[in-house]
Amino acid sequence: MFEEMKLRSFIIYLVIAFIILGGTLSILNLESNMSAEMIATLIIFVLFPLFWFNIQMKKHDMHLKDVISWSGVTKKMPSLLLITLTIMLFSLSFFWIQTYLFSIIAPEFAKKQLSFAVEINKEYESATGLQILGVILSTSLVAPIAEEFIFRGFFLKRIAKKTNIIVSLIITNVLFAILHVDYIGAFMFGLLLSLIYLKTNNLLLPILIHFFNNFSLSLLALFKVPMPDFLNYTDIDQVASFMIPNLIMGLISLPFLVYYLYTYRLKKHPTV
Repeated sequence: MFEEMKLRSFIIYLVIAFIILGGTLSILNLESNMSAEMIATLIIFVLFPLFWFNIQMKKHDMHLKDVISWSGVTKKMPSLLLITLTIMLFSLSFFWIQTYLFSIIAPEFAKKQLSFAVEINKEYESATGLQILGVILSTSLVAPIAEEFIFRGFFLKRIAKKTNIIVSLIITNVLFAILHVDYIGAFMFGLLLSLIYLKTNNLLLPILIHFFNNFSLSLLALFKVPMPDFLNYTDIDQVASFMIPNLIMGLISLPFLVYYLYTYRLKKHPTV
């Protein structure tokens, strides 16, 4: 299974792919081209990992049915949607908390985070229909599949084999959080999805939750759905003024998150 795959091999080939595509973009002077960047990101972080997993699964005589199953999933759909809503509200609230703390201890870093989010929205607004479709497909469908195979499947199981499952849960989801802007929310998102996978041994459940989360955010951006002012802060000077509604949102979502973490908790350290 995943624990038999070599982490070193994956990282080496990923670095090689990154160097080749990065160099190609530089030579062709396409670093600032949105379509080129989107395609390069898709190839490096999504298509290449899926291609690598396909080779490794054949090598280790694995099949998709060993890690993905539709059995009983339909009945779990309402629960998966509630989990998605819970983690989305929690992430929004704790992104505000994260931004507020950084605005105090590292204001320049907080400004860069907010400006990064603003730039993404601007690129979304200026994108063509084909580019938007590509973004939605890659972020909502392909990326959740790739990220769940990488983090909840491969990294979680492989690192657990080398250490133990608790260490693996921490390392895997810290790495997952680093790749996202909302560190606290992404860590808890990844932790919950990891526990769900370990409990059910079905990678389809984390994939679906990840899909629901990303697809919802993509639709909100695509249709420019009006958001409350307390979610629309773009400058660190605005952050403190939205404390109350964001804290309330966090207090509402936190008990639900704790409930789901408890429901899918590790009753004993599973073998990998």
